[in-house]
Amino acid sequence: MGSTESSKTDSSCVHLSLGFEDPLKMERTYEKLKQDGQATMPLKEQFWGDKFGMLTDKFGIKWMFNCPKKESA
Repeated sequence: MGSTESSKTDSSCVHLSLGFEDPLKMERTYEKLKQDGQATMPLKEQFWGDKFGMLTDKFGIKWMFNCPKKESA
């Protein structure tokens, strides 16, 4: 049995979920992790009201981003 080198992980059934209160911070983080990766769902407002998106980074890690819509006072 030999081993093979790979820079990507097989994380097909795992997503890391990040929650944000600041939509600008979420967008900056999303853009940084998207570099050399792939946006699988661009950040946008969803039917449930939150801003949400998903991507796979350059290492094959899958990420979900969520930021609740601010309630107006």
